[in-house]
Amino acid sequence: MPFKFLFCQLLFCVLFGQQLASQNYTLKNFTQKDGLSSNEVYDVIQDKNGFMWFATDRGLTHYNGNEFKRFEPKDGLTDITIFDFFKQDNGQIWCITLNNKLFYIQDGTEKFIPYKYNAVIERFVKERRLTAFFIANLAVDHNNTLHLFMTNGHYITIDAKGRLVIEADVDAKKRPSERLGKFFRSKKINRHQEINYFTNTPTAFLRTGEMRAIRRILSSGNDYMVVMTDGSVFIQNRQGAITTITYPNFEPIEGGIYDEHHFWIGYRGKGMYVYDYKGTLKKKYLEKHSVTKIYEDSFGGLWFSTIDSGVFFLKKEQINSNLLKGIYVNSLTKDNDGNLYTGCFNGDIYKISAKGDLARVHTGLVNKPAIVQFNPAENQVYYATDNVLFTSFGNRLEYCGVLKVSDDTKKIIASRFGVYNVFENEKELFADTLNVRIQDISEVNGKYYIATLKGLKIVDKGRLVDKKGKLADYRIDDVDYEPGKQLFYLASMGAGVLVYNPKTEKVITIDKSDGLSNNLVTEVYIEDKYTIWACTNYGLNRIRFQENGSYTIQYLTAADGLPENQIRDVEIIDEVIHIATTNGLCSLSKADFEQIFSKRNYFLRLKTIAINAVKQVTPQKLLDLSYNENQLDFWIESVSFKNKEQVYRYKLKGLHDKWNYTKDRKVSYEFLPPGDYEFIVQILEDNRLFSDEKIILPIHISEPFWKRSWFICLVIFLTAALIYAFFKIRILTYNQDIIRELLRLWVRKIKKKEKYFTFREQGKEIRIKTDTILYVKSSGNYIDVITRERSYTIRCKIGEFITKVPDPLEFLRVHRSYIVRIDQVAQKNKKAVFVNQQEIPVGETYLDELDKIVF
Repeated sequence: MPFKFLFCQLLFCVLFGQQLASQNYTLKNFTQKDGLSSNEVYDVIQDKNGFMWFATDRGLTHYNGNEFKRFEPKDGLTDITIFDFFKQDNGQIWCITLNNKLFYIQDGTEKFIPYKYNAVIERFVKERRLTAFFIANLAVDHNNTLHLFMTNGHYITIDAKGRLVIEADVDAKKRPSERLGKFFRSKKINRHQEINYFTNTPTAFLRTGEMRAIRRILSSGNDYMVVMTDGSVFIQNRQGAITTITYPNFEPIEGGIYDEHHFWIGYRGKGMYVYDYKGTLKKKYLEKHSVTKIYEDSFGGLWFSTIDSGVFFLKKEQINSNLLKGIYVNSLTKDNDGNLYTGCFNGDIYKISAKGDLARVHTGLVNKPAIVQFNPAENQVYYATDNVLFTSFGNRLEYCGVLKVSDDTKKIIASRFGVYNVFENEKELFADTLNVRIQDISEVNGKYYIATLKGLKIVDKGRLVDKKGKLADYRIDDVDYEPGKQLFYLASMGAGVLVYNPKTEKVITIDKSDGLSNNLVTEVYIEDKYTIWACTNYGLNRIRFQENGSYTIQYLTAADGLPENQIRDVEIIDEVIHIATTNGLCSLSKADFEQIFSKRNYFLRLKTIAINAVKQVTPQKLLDLSYNENQLDFWIESVSFKNKEQVYRYKLKGLHDKWNYTKDRKVSYEFLPPGDYEFIVQILEDNRLFSDEKIILPIHISEPFWKRSWFICLVIFLTAALIYAFFKIRILTYNQDIIRELLRLWVRKIKKKEKYFTFREQGKEIRIKTDTILYVKSSGNYIDVITRERSYTIRCKIGEFITKVPDPLEFLRVHRSYIVRIDQVAQKNKKAVFVNQQEIPVGETYLDELDKIVF
């Protein structure tokens, strides 16, 4: 299928350009041992559920990102060998087989339906005595007419009633080189497909006598026709000019349209080659394999089918360059000409020109972190390395131990261990000393705002002011001033990003609870008055502010393609984001950054439901259950080829409002009480929601009939009638008060609301009646809950148990390791209580609690 050319250009460079060895792409190979039906794979396609299907010489296989499933003729295939897939507008995926008996897959299912007019094709083949051929192209139009082009030159159609029409014939009386029509024609069948065939009606594309043993015909917008034969590839334009591509001992086996400017050819054992329509080779890859198809899935990943090594998969990465892989990049800066400078942890300094040329401008000797900072007022770069402060003009200033050079001031300010020095035109204006290590410094209106290990400090006219509150509670590693809003942005080690207004003294915290990837922030980069970037210990964050003060956060991590999560610095040059990590320098465009956060389709769905361990048909709208259908199992299905294991978050609204997280595709609940619930599931990737997909299944579990109001009223009425009949009028007359009290207590008892204790055990949600609990025993960080039927082991401290049960007054702690239910105690003394004939010791500090047990 066509791809975006720029993406594929970069892709092929990554895979096969020796000069780009630092790229971080990895091809994954799936073979028969992984679950494929065979290593001889002819085609690949994706269905509407996101499953990848593979056509092989040993049947069909589909893959959902988690497991493979194989299909053979016993499952409904009309042949064991399948060559090609053709997806139609109506969702059907048609399959061409070795015996030419067609069938189609009902898209989104595992149903294989034979073509009902296969016999018509077979009869045509016999009547024409056709032998060496196969079906090269197939399409279905809006009238359900089937269009077939065969490699021997026949183009036939079969309508919905089975009537066969020969649209283009082959004259058997002529010599083999003259049997086919003299011209090529392309006919549009549906929105996505066309049929290319031979005709004697003149067209712009003439077939020459050299074009024999034709295997595939490709056209591109009616401007070019590409003909693939057993030995050569011919390209013809509308003016009739023909370009021939031939290599010694090369056999083309398959081809396809790459994009509007390119096509690809797969050669047996030589790889896949990409050409423009002038016949110029642009790229080649998988050079030792026989590639039969390239396919881009819904996630942007690429699949390559081969007839010798199964299937290769390449997941899409927007962050696809790492110029200094393996090098700890500590600092970044840019100059007015678009050059990028990097200071490395080993003291080296590199310059990357605006054209992309890389040069090392300094080799570190002391192996200490290098700092780089451009000063626009002087139009030069300052380097702090090897215990010396250099300038790009070649001068050196003997100042040891520079930790940071200010990046938001007109004057250069070097921060050191308790000292900061102010320079202008390479001359020191003055220096000052603090009794604390200085991480960074910013000067605004004559005041110096200093980031230190003990928070933010201010020097105003020589007077030191220590800030209080959040500005003093955390180490500050970076401080930058944004003049438009007149705000300071501080990188804190523990509180995320601190936004400080020096006029109002107001401080706003942006941390992990607000969506920041990590609270350990080492650097803040101000792009403009509405956008800042935060370099953290877990990824790079972009924070965008609105006029009303609200903001959104998006972040990149290793899950998105970064080589490491520890980010040291960031710099933006001409819409390209350069990221300094502890494992190299990465770059990506802003457009690619936005693409990373585009909505994704994981094909999330509820595959199966089991009620009381019996699998059921998955309901579409409501799961309506009786009171005893309260053990539920849900099987979730989704597709992602980026991660082997998908992370789901789920909850049963109505039972609990807290999200649970799991990698399992099965979620279970046991002993659900009657009520109304909603089962909700979403997909997380790197702890983020990239999709609006959500499973929402309403569930209703009815009350048992004996708890319904009509039954209670009936029982009350019948009981009253029995009592009246038994005791006669005399008892009712003389003991009205006693009877009324007995009835009141009895009615209250049958209406008493049962209470339940809910917990998880071995991945299952379990609930038990609290009045069945005899006692609880502590086992370190676990407790054993003992009932008459069985015991349960729960991860919970004993001191937390009473706070979690709905009727805590019914329970009493009598020992540091024991809690008993009061109404289950049969005997008591000062040393022990007895529950269900079990002696439970009483601690000395709990003797007073025995008075609460009243017999």
